[in-house]
Amino acid sequence: MVEARIHSTSPISLADARPSLTDGSGPVPGGGILIRSADPLAGRALAAALEFAGLGDNLVRDGLGRRADVVLYDDGPTPLPGQLRAAPTANEPWLALVASGARARAALTGGFRGALGRDATPEVLAAAIEGLRQGIVVIDQRFAVDVLPAPTTAAAPLTLTPREHQVLELLAEGLSNKEIASQLGVSPHTAKFHVTALLDKFGAETRTEAVVLAARAGLLAL
Repeated sequence: MVEARIHSTSPISLADARPSLTDGSGPVPGGGILIRSADPLAGRALAAALEFAGLGDNLVRDGLGRRADVVLYDDGPTPLPGQLRAAPTANEPWLALVASGARARAALTGGFRGALGRDATPEVLAAAIEGLRQGIVVIDQRFAVDVLPAPTTAAAPLTLTPREHQVLELLAEGLSNKEIASQLGVSPHTAKFHVTALLDKFGAETRTEAVVLAARAGLLAL
C-alpha cells in the first residue's frame, strides 16, 4: 500500500477542516491530502497530477508531517469484488478513484464522500478536493446513472419536517452527531435519533447515501 501526503498551498479555505485520520486530534492547520493506493505507479501518477494542479509543494512519502484533511483512495483498474469501505474512524472525507459506476456506488454506500473516474484530470481532482473540503458530495457525471438510478415506478413524494430539513442540511455539510446537536441546541442522543430517522426515511445505509438521495429528490441543493 502506497501512502503519500501532499500539503495544500492553494488558496482553498480550510476553515472547516476535519480532525486527523492519523491521531484523531485537532483541526488541521493548512491541511494535507493523503493518497492511498496499492499500486505504486498509480500512487506516483496521482501525486504527480496533484503537483501539476498546484496542490503538492511538499510531498511526504513516509506519512509524517502535516495531517490530512482529505483522503484519495485509488481502487485500481481491476479491483476485487465487494463493497468499498472508508476507514471506520476517519473524520476526513474520502474520495474514491474508481474504474466503473458499480465501484462508484460501492464506494458511496461504503462511507466515501465522493467518487471519480481513475482518469480524472488534475483540474477535476483539484475541484473535487475543494468540494470535499466544503462538505459537498462529489460524483463523476459518468457514474450518475449507476449511483443515482432513475425510479422505475412512480412513488409518493417524500416530505420532511422543518427539523428534518435542518438535520439534512447539516448532514450535507459533513457534521457529526455531536456537531449537529450543538448547532440545533439539542442533546447528542436527540441528534442521533433525527439522523437515524432520516436514514430510515430515505432507505439509506449511510449518511452520504441519504444526502445523495435527498439531492436527487430535490430536497437538498448541493
